[in-house]
Amino acid sequence: MATTKADWVKMKITRASAFVAYLLASSIALAGCSGSHPQEVTPRFDRLPKDCSGLNSVTLTAVRTFAGKIFDAGSKFATGNNSELPPSMKSTFMNCVVSFGGPIPSPNQAVGDPSSRQVAVQFMDYVTSSDPVGSAVNSFAQTRDEFHGTKAPLADIGDEAFTGVDSTSGDTASVRTVFRVANLIVTVITKGENHAESATSDLQDPTPELVNEVKAGAESVARAAANGIDKVMQ
Repeated sequence: MATTKADWVKMKITRASAFVAYLLASSIALAGCSGSHPQEVTPRFDRLPKDCSGLNSVTLTAVRTFAGKIFDAGSKFATGNNSELPPSMKSTFMNCVVSFGGPIPSPNQAVGDPSSRQVAVQFMDYVTSSDPVGSAVNSFAQTRDEFHGTKAPLADIGDEAFTGVDSTSGDTASVRTVFRVANLIVTVITKGENHAESATSDLQDPTPELVNEVKAGAESVARAAANGIDKVMQ
């Protein structure tokens, strides 16, 4: 049976909802990894960013490169829904999201061109812990060690960082770069889809080229955020 335009839109909406649920589940899992550390160190950050606005200028070049042809200067990072988070996390977790593209393919785009790009930047601040830096160190280590996809360390982002390729779904590629700066852990999750030949071919696995593009986007946005972390955290 041929896939109709209504079916196409329904698939895209379902994937977008799944992405939000995925972010919330990831943040809850991260919050449960605080642990303890034998040496207390003065935390660098005493609160979350007041909003997501600092990311817009700091990561602009990286986001523009990642979005490619579908970049829209009018799209800005906005605070994602955290209504499903436990109350104890709402003062220590923030999720900022920006999306490009839409559910209906543009007639001006060729096969292989970007159809959608999403960037989520999650902040987890351990300032409420009795040992904020130690808790962040332990949480980062546990998150890295328990990551189930392909992963690799990064030496040039924050105090420590790694990139992991998440399990892919349909033609969507998803990659995360997690880095720590003192008592703050930042997770950058990038997702991307490219135009397929037809709606019926939309459910094929993402190409290696797309995975590499999404991976490069996660690392580039994370590097920009880490380099401008003081402005982001204002």
